[in-house]
Amino acid sequence: MWQQTELRKVRIATILLLAALLSGQAPSLHAQKKQAPAWTPAAYRGLTVGSSSKEDVLRVLGMPSSISKDSDSGEPLWNYQVSDPFPGSLEAYIKGGTILGGFTLRPSRQVTRAEIIKMFGPNYRYSKRPTASGSLEMLAYPDRGIAIILQFENNEAVDLIIYSAKPVNPH
Repeated sequence: MWQQTELRKVRIATILLLAALLSGQAPSLHAQKKQAPAWTPAAYRGLTVGSSSKEDVLRVLGMPSSISKDSDSGEPLWNYQVSDPFPGSLEAYIKGGTILGGFTLRPSRQVTRAEIIKMFGPNYRYSKRPTASGSLEMLAYPDRGIAIILQFENNEAVDLIIYSAKPVNPH
């Protein structure tokens, strides 16, 4: 009798395990790959978007050449002229007046899509969406926290390089 009870328990456990395996609910017997995060906060010259302070920005980049305000939020935008990764005008968005909220680099010379891929690699996500001005095309590097906005009139040329703590969704 004891053996029949034990045998019945084993059968029920086997049926439950089989049902779980077939439904995809059982733990995998294979090592699962750790998925990369959806978006890694960007870093520029050792400054991490979303966690570096405005004091860190001043220490690394110095005093801005000018300060303006974001038209949407009114938050400070510190403007710098930089030479890397491409020469251009870099805006540092100072969120809440205290934390680095992001960078936007507008290259001063034409930078091509091919140069971007050579510098940041081929592992980007491409997106395209219609706007009132034309199609907006973007190359996103989520593991680097960087989004490249291509020009409307020439999708082989870069308009902006955005360093962000969160996925970029340009307007």
